Amino acid sequence: DFQVFLELIRVAQKKFRCTIHAYCLMSNHFHLLLETADIESGKFMQYLAGNYATYYNRKYNCTGHLFEGRYKGYLVKEDAYFLQTSRYIHLNPVKAGMVSRGEDYPWSSYRTMLGMVDDRITYVERTWKYFKNNPMFRYREFVEDIGHKYYIDEKKIQKEIGEDDLWLPW
Repeated sequence: DFQVFLELIRVAQKKFRCTIHAYCLMSNHFHLLLETADIESGKFMQYLAGNYATYYNRKYNCTGHLFEGRYKGYLVKEDAYFLQTSRYIHLNPVKAGMVSRGEDYPWSSYRTMLGMVDDRITYVERTWKYFKNNPMFRYREFVEDIGHKYYIDEKKIQKEIGEDDLWLPW
């Protein structure tokens, strides 16, 4: 089901000419750091959620709505907020206790950000431009910094994103 969801992201990304800077699929929700050009993010999300719901309902012989409530989207204007959102997304499975290291989680863009794989979804260049001299290593340092210098920003992002906004029953 995760692979199907990722393929739907790829299709939607091309259809709507959007850029994915980070993503993470969790067992009951997902996060996207999505950049749109001339469309509203809601159209992308409607396409993605609708097509996944159709797939899921057919596969598991279900009917009705798959997702609980509308997605939440927030405008990311500042570079620091962009980077902190990416960090938050990539640390989600670690904080949930699913893996001890983000790179061990196969359903996020973190391994692509580190140059370990190419998921054909994530646009890494914008994120890497913030980290001179070996951006993959510097990004890893940024994400895995266990200090609390990003604590306030993380709490703000967590409050805005919420962990129970989009539920995927897998």
